Amino acid sequence: MAGEFGTHIVQSYKNIKGTVIHGIYPEEGIPLILNPIAIMNKTEHPLEAKRFVDFLLSKEGQELVQRLSYKYSVRKDVSPIEGELPLGKLKSPPSRK
Repeated sequence: MAGEFGTHIVQSYKNIKGTVIHGIYPEEGIPLILNPIAIMNKTEHPLEAKRFVDFLLSKEGQELVQRLSYKYSVRKDVSPIEGELPLGKLKSPPSRK
């Protein structure tokens, strides 16, 4: 049996559903999927949007996002996801051109 799951799916099954499941990382690497954040240039509340982005990118915000969604933080001061390889140890395959 084979399948592809993101770290957040594996962690959801482990932590929320109590399933015994482990991620396996191929030697050739895994895809890197970015989760961008932006403020729309025509927002009606630019100050509030900036405050929200600042919070999400703060240590506290990144810890919260990681705890709720099991997505890696790129901040060096945020501990890795418990039970998973640290982000810096994951290998991403070279891009195809």
